Amino acid sequence: MNMFCTFTGKAPPMFERNQPLKNNIEYYLPHSKTGKPYIFNKCSQADLDNLMKFTLDALVGVFYHDDIQVCEMSCSKRYEASSPAEWVVVKLEKTSIISEFMKKK
Repeated sequence: MNMFCTFTGKAPPMFERNQPLKNNIEYYLPHSKTGKPYIFNKCSQADLDNLMKFTLDALVGVFYHDDIQVCEMSCSKRYEASSPAEWVVVKLEKTSIISEFMKKK
């Protein structure tokens, strides 16, 4: 799965270290030519929990300091017959939920 980001120079993550976040992730995966769901990385099924972990880890240092800042989350996976490649939509926003970890920091 490709993630495209453009950065100019080194910048700190977009959200403060103690800011709890709400995350919505949508995965769009193509069907194979046989009409069966696409096999992610050609070796295993695209399990939603594995896709989610990969995405959360990839965003560390770019959008937030640690993925423990994500206190609310929704995630979905869709197979698009018309899509030639996989793509991801990530929506991050501040939330008022405070985790116990955040209170200690």
